[in-house]
Amino acid sequence: MSEGLRCSTCGAEVGERAICPRCGTLIAAERRLAKIGSSAHGYVTGTLGGIPRRLTINHYLWACALMPVFVLPPLASLSFAIFSLRQRGAGASPINGEWLAIVSLLNIVLSLLLLYKLHFSPYEIAAFVRDSFHWLLRTIFHVVPGGGQPSPRVIPI
Repeated sequence: MSEGLRCSTCGAEVGERAICPRCGTLIAAERRLAKIGSSAHGYVTGTLGGIPRRLTINHYLWACALMPVFVLPPLASLSFAIFSLRQRGAGASPINGEWLAIVSLLNIVLSLLLLYKLHFSPYEIAAFVRDSFHWLLRTIFHVVPGGGQPSPRVIPI
């Protein structure tokens, strides 16, 4: 008897059968899933595999430094820039720390001024997000059949 194809689940010889006689696995489906998995893996390694080589820490730090309204990313970029400026003597990093620190500091100041001018506080932003989420849930469950009867409203005379 010639050596045929084997089942990927139990290892039994299946030959040209569509179903494994030992475990009942659909061989055609298993082969198709394996082919889809290998093509997806090839796409990811080919297309997305070059991204980490192209992106460096400079790109991330500048993106953090230029992010408006949020204060934490520019603060992280500013702290890294100050740290890299202090480490200039030992190992010079390729990051232009002076400009990164200036842009980060300017973005922090402008973001804080904008948040102060618009009277946004973290509590107000959290309350707005919470109220929006509750409104969305009320809207969804009000439209869904069987979501419950709306409560009766009392109208003052």
